[in-house]
Amino acid sequence: MSRKLIIRIAITMLVLFAGGYLAISSMKVPAVTVHFVDFTSLADGTYKGAYVLGPVSAEVAVTVAGGVVKDIKIEKHETVMGKPAENIVDEVVKRQTLEVDAVSRATWSSKAIIKAIEVALTKERN
Repeated sequence: MSRKLIIRIAITMLVLFAGGYLAISSMKVPAVTVHFVDFTSLADGTYKGAYVLGPVSAEVAVTVAGGVVKDIKIEKHETVMGKPAENIVDEVVKRQTLEVDAVSRATWSSKAIIKAIEVALTKERN
């Protein structure tokens, strides 16, 4: 291949990547309601839940012992730019509530992970 062709291909790829990034980052995050979950009323065990929010999905396993959320494992997290949101589980365990702030620049993933936790802890009760 000629040098000019390689440069054209590289520029085209860069433009497509930049356009995709801008399109995804400019999407408005839908409103998501997170309901209160009383952790102290939960039986000991591991609860699994999943949630899909647009282009983002999350599957979690939440371990509860003695009315306290002891651990949250993210079993699957499909995302474009939201990997930093995975740290939100540490905040949920630390504060013992789902009322935590979304991770900046990872709002879609933050909301999907929190909703997956809520689904895990409430699906057997509904």
